[in-house]
Amino acid sequence: MDVDAFRADLEQHRRFRVEQLDELTADLWAGSDDAIDEVASALMAAAETALADIDAALHRIDEGSYGLCRECGGAIAVDRLMALPMAGLCMFCQFAQEASGLHGEHPPWRRRGMRPAPAQPSPTVPHRSAHPGPQPRDIVDIWGYDSFPASDPPANW
Repeated sequence: MDVDAFRADLEQHRRFRVEQLDELTADLWAGSDDAIDEVASALMAAAETALADIDAALHRIDEGSYGLCRECGGAIAVDRLMALPMAGLCMFCQFAQEASGLHGEHPPWRRRGMRPAPAQPSPTVPHRSAHPGPQPRDIVDIWGYDSFPASDPPANW
């Protein structure tokens, strides 16, 4: 893996985000329309989040942990890093985080007190069960983590 190429790409992304934030700040100071100010504020928040992710990736390069998942410690696929050089999680951990996050809410099958079936460990991805203890048997485990009960399939099936 060519870390110098990733560093150059991240620095280019960083310059873009800094310029974007400067322009959005100027737009807010000149703000004459509440709707434009609201959009500019939302764009600023997104740009600040992206800039923080970029800075974190540059820090990981400096400390020698770039390309390793922050959660499980496994390698992040080079294809993922090429598409999203600031990625700090492997695909499995990213999916698990998004599935359990959902803006602070749990999916409906988790709100009812059900726990997902334990995932079958993948030979390439380490697994850590987020819910120890006995698991219900009516879970359809198609994704390997936090699937849904067979009695409550998604509406698009």
